[in-house]
Amino acid sequence: MTEIDLFLSHLQSEDLASGTIANYGGNLRMFARWVTAQAKTLPTLTPADMKQYKAELKDRYKPATVNTKLACVSMLFRWCLKNGHINENPMIKIKTVKAERYSRWLTQGQVEAIITASKTAIEQAQAKQLNYRLTVTLRQYAIAVILLNTGLRVSELCDLHLGDVKNEIVTVRWGKGGKRREVPMNEQAIAALDLWLEARNSKSDYLFPTKGRMKRQLVEFHLSELGKRLGFRLTPHLLRHTFGKNLADKGIPLDRIAKLMGHSDINTTAIYTMPSLEDLRQAVKLLD
Repeated sequence: MTEIDLFLSHLQSEDLASGTIANYGGNLRMFARWVTAQAKTLPTLTPADMKQYKAELKDRYKPATVNTKLACVSMLFRWCLKNGHINENPMIKIKTVKAERYSRWLTQGQVEAIITASKTAIEQAQAKQLNYRLTVTLRQYAIAVILLNTGLRVSELCDLHLGDVKNEIVTVRWGKGGKRREVPMNEQAIAALDLWLEARNSKSDYLFPTKGRMKRQLVEFHLSELGKRLGFRLTPHLLRHTFGKNLADKGIPLDRIAKLMGHSDINTTAIYTMPSLEDLRQAVKLLD
């Protein structure tokens, strides 16, 4: 994009370190690809667009990395506004991401609450013959259980087609970095998926169709609503982290967890060996 090229030239004229300029360049070229994928240009981006970009970054990166990428984009927009390339700065109200020390994954009790509440909601909808409500509830249940038992990223879930789920295996065709991987499903995920496929009524090829590809915001809404009923925060990323943590707690080697989750660096997977707050509580109880 012209604006980004001009901005990078400006940074070079400021005699910044080559590493700093390279960091800006990498982050901004990534941003440019995202803008192009949205069929937008820098001057047409809105605060809503930037919220979506931030949400997608949060699904892929740690808070510190997200904040670095957002800071680069924010600097770009401030420069563009100052130099007349845009009329408004869409980043003006976009806040940084706060790192959460202990809420990286759910407790076993919270996982059980999700399953129990979802099954109860399904039974209630069936008893009252609320067909639309039943379909929505089955979709919500399938989404939660599949994310919880496969560790898919929310974007990977939204991209799934019917043909990507067969023989009890989920095929992620375009994971992070464009990498393909296969993730076997356990019995719980298979059962939830079967219930959804029985209720699903669409000619779309997407596994979870709406008007075309399901938006990540709909997945987040489904989980947020379920979490509110249960009294705790629930997001796609929490379910993905819970998948990794559960595998690590069961002694699964990190290289296998990394393969299942699509991590290119096993050091990223090592986070799941860190104790949670619940782990620390259990440790202290041993002193009683």
